[in-house]
Amino acid sequence: MESINTGKKKILIIGDNPLSKKPKFKKLSGDYKFGGIKRSISNLITSEYFNTKFEYKLIDDNNNSSHLLGSIYQSIMTLNRLVLMLKREKFDMVLLYCNSINFAFIQKFFICLFIKISSIKLFVR
Repeated sequence: MESINTGKKKILIIGDNPLSKKPKFKKLSGDYKFGGIKRSISNLITSEYFNTKFEYKLIDDNNNSSHLLGSIYQSIMTLNRLVLMLKREKFDMVLLYCNSINFAFIQKFFICLFIKISSIKLFVR
């Protein structure tokens, strides 16, 4: 389903938000500022070719908590944002960035599950 206004396909990108103004923060594994996924998303959304073909929305699923309960809470909030966005807007596809171990793997699994239930094309990178 192409967007009626621009003829561009609508894509939902899920991963670290390169546009975020959040300062460096502590994670379970130490300090974190700008990783490979964030850089990859930044390169994609600033690409002239990408912007001529796609309209995009971005969900930041970065879990920046240093405690397990905080990680669980942030995962629930991310899933909530995803479900609300999928209900409000029609997307042609979803691009999910993964580099997940431990609890983040479970979070990505549930994200995939919700997207597949909604019958939207899912691309995992």
